[in-house]
This record gives sequence, structure tokens and C-alpha cells, in this order.
Amino acid sequence: MDNNYEQSRAVKSSQEQSRAVKSSQEQSRAVKSSQEQSRAVTKHLLNILDQNLAEVKNVTDWAVKAGYSRNWLSRNIKKNMNRTPNSLLREFRFIRLVKEITKNPSATAAYIAGTIAPCDEKRLYNFLSKYYNTNFTNLRFKILGDPEFRKKFTHSR
Repeated sequence: MDNNYEQSRAVKSSQEQSRAVKSSQEQSRAVKSSQEQSRAVTKHLLNILDQNLAEVKNVTDWAVKAGYSRNWLSRNIKKNMNRTPNSLLREFRFIRLVKEITKNPSATAAYIAGTIAPCDEKRLYNFLSKYYNTNFTNLRFKILGDPEFRKKFTHSR
């Protein structure tokens, strides 16, 4: 009788362990699925930013274009990219600036300012000065004179 009882307990224990492993595997799959969905949404957010960069003045505008709240967008970007949305916005603008100068080397700062953000020439100069420690003229010389510098930004997106 003791032998049957021990066998019965062993079977139950084995079944419980099996259930625990299955539950753990299901949770792991659910987490992976959630992470994949989150990454897909982040990719979608970046595509929206890329397509609407000229109309996006700040993170709030970006969130409105994407149909999310600013807080949700910020949390999602920070979680999936380990960067702030503002830093991504700056990077996208700088890359677009480099591409525009490469595509049209004789374009004025005022023209290019309108293509990368809803701003004027003065804001473009302030942006370059504050975040990249340069001005439009020097950046244009750098882009047109240094093919390696230009490649860094024109092939990244």
C-alpha cells in the first residue's frame, strides 16, 4: 500500500512539474510575443516620424501623428530603444539635413529648414549650434568635402 501511495505521489509531482514547465513556457512565449509587438509598434512610430518629419515640431506632435499620447510614446521609445524621443527627433532631423544638403548642395538654409522641421533659418542655426556645435555653412562644407562623413548619414536610413 505504501508503494502505491508513493507511486501516486510521484505521478502527481511529475504532473505538477510538467504543468509548471508548460506554464513557464507559455509565459515565456507571451513575453516574447509582447516584446515583438512592442518592437513592431516602435518601428511603426519611427516610420511615422520619418514620413512626417517636416510637420513634427516636437514629441507631442509626433504622438498626435501616431495616434498615441506623448507619455505612452515616450515610454515605448525609452523601453525599446534606450533613448529619449527628443534625441531620436534630433537625429532624424540631422540625418534629413545631411541628405538634403547632399541632394541639393546649393539649397539655402531657409529652404532646408522647411524640409526638416516646421522652423525658420534662425532655428536651424540654433539647432546646429546647440546640438552639433557647428553652423549651416560649416556643415555644408563638411558634408560636401568629406565623403566618409556623408556616408555615415545617407546610408543609415
